Amino acid sequence: MVNEYESNLENLIRSMRLDLDAPDLLVVIGELGMHGPVPTGRGTDRVMAMRAAEQAVTESDEFKDSTAFVSTSQYVVDNETTYNGKCHYYCRADTFCHIGKAFGRAMWNLINQQTSKASGSETIREMNDETAKSPLSRILAKP
Repeated sequence: MVNEYESNLENLIRSMRLDLDAPDLLVVIGELGMHGPVPTGRGTDRVMAMRAAEQAVTESDEFKDSTAFVSTSQYVVDNETTYNGKCHYYCRADTFCHIGKAFGRAMWNLINQQTSKASGSETIREMNDETAKSPLSRILAKP
C-alpha cells in the first residue's frame, strides 16, 4: 500500500481533473498528521512514508504549480488518550478548525499564484497578517 501511495495520489489528481473537465484544477493535499509531528509506536514507518509521498506529489514537476501540501500534524493536541481509530485528531473540533483554515490559506495562495501568472504580474500575494484585507482572508487568517 505505501509503495503505491504516491502514484495513486497522482492518479487521483489526474482522474479528478479529467472527470471534472478541469485540467487546471487546484488541489490541496493534507498531511496524514493525526499522530502528531513525531509519531511513535506501531506503523510509524508507514505514516512517515505516506507523509513523504504526499509532499513529494506537490513538489513533482507535473503538480508543483497547481497543488499545495499542508502539514496538519502541527495542529494535533494530544489529550492523553489513546487514538482509537474512530476519530482522527482526537476528535477535537479546534484542531479541525485550524486544519481547515490552513487548507483555506493554501488554496488562497494557489489561486493568487495562478492569478499572478495569468496576468503576468510578478507579485504573489500570499496570505499573511499584513495582506489579510478581504473578508475571506480575515476568516482564513491564522488563529
